[in-house]
Amino acid sequence: MTNPVTRFKQNDGKNFPNWDIKLLGEVAKIKGGSSFPLRLQNEETKEIPFFKVSDMNNPVNTVFLFLSNKYISRKTAEKEKYSYFNSDGIVLAKVGAALLLDRKRIAKAPFLIDNNLISIFPKESIDLQYLYYWTLRIRFSSLSQTGALPSISTNQIEKLFVGIPTKLEQQKIASFFSTLDKKIELNERKLEALERLKKGVMQKIFSQEIRFKDSFGKSYPDWQEFSFRDLFEFKSSNSLSRSKLNYSNGYIKNIHYGDILLKFPTVIREDSQLIPYINNDCMLRKFDILEKGDIIFADTAEDYTLGKAIEIGTENITATAGLHTIVCKPKKHFSLGFLGYYLNSNCFHDQIVRLATGTKVYSIIKSNIVKTKLLIPASSQEQNKIAELFSSIDEKITLSNQKIKNLKELKKGFMQQMFI
Repeated sequence: MTNPVTRFKQNDGKNFPNWDIKLLGEVAKIKGGSSFPLRLQNEETKEIPFFKVSDMNNPVNTVFLFLSNKYISRKTAEKEKYSYFNSDGIVLAKVGAALLLDRKRIAKAPFLIDNNLISIFPKESIDLQYLYYWTLRIRFSSLSQTGALPSISTNQIEKLFVGIPTKLEQQKIASFFSTLDKKIELNERKLEALERLKKGVMQKIFSQEIRFKDSFGKSYPDWQEFSFRDLFEFKSSNSLSRSKLNYSNGYIKNIHYGDILLKFPTVIREDSQLIPYINNDCMLRKFDILEKGDIIFADTAEDYTLGKAIEIGTENITATAGLHTIVCKPKKHFSLGFLGYYLNSNCFHDQIVRLATGTKVYSIIKSNIVKTKLLIPASSQEQNKIAELFSSIDEKITLSNQKIKNLKELKKGFMQQMFI
């Protein structure tokens, strides 16, 4: 018998009994889904949800499968002799790319699943939520059979070993992780609210629906229109691939377009550990070094993150811009941070999207960027107020992201300590 590192106590303070180790097939039933004709999947009764892999993408269905795109009625199920599940179960993908994502959800009875999914139904001795949290530790994709299409079988899942504490200890474990999940979800909602706030305020500020006033309550001068070529000149980027970069040592760092899309806020204010160094064997080449105030655009993307811009907001970085980036140097002075926020606003980004080329992968070239127009506050004080406003929102977003990250790391650590 084996016990986990971290355990709960009984209500009277005594230790719980040792855990048992059993095959999953001994303590749960595993059942595959069914194939239903499309004509049966569009009923308005909302009686029995028919879950598919795509339903796991719904942001409402993060733990429980609340909403389905397809439903059938009990009457239809009985008429067509299709059996539906009358007990709650855990749902996961069993085939294809969805299997590799290793997502698990809880479905409440009654429900149906298609033949790309498998359900796990715990027997009386197993708490459903305990078993759900146990499944989160298991990479079912690692069981997949080799071949063009990865897949797992009911038989493979049944042979997995699972640690079984008493029912009360199971419930305590499940309650602990459920509480942690609720905290994560609450903070994710706060983050979404902050991001919506930022987006809405950006729309109002840069469309001039909202204007700042000076310290005497007077309006600032009207904004002025410029063409892109009036305000910027281009600097060179390089074509170094990821294989020419490292995260351990070097002098010059290299900002790749993927970093712009995924890692950075609008303004880089300090030397980030997320930026890799250029390998020493590439150091003899001549690179344009980025300076405070320089702008970098991602010139390629698979979606409309194309044209995302970041502004270098610090002197404490010696870096270049790499593959699939366009670097621009302002010809005149702007308040720190203003350009980074303006160039990511809808009023400017919509121009980038209209000038993009491509179907599956979009791109923007320098000769198209220079066709864009910018409306710039004539007063540097107004520019500064705009930048400070969005910088304060970004600080809150960063703190919120870090809190979510910390909670997820905490959950991951307890997952390792509280299961076997």
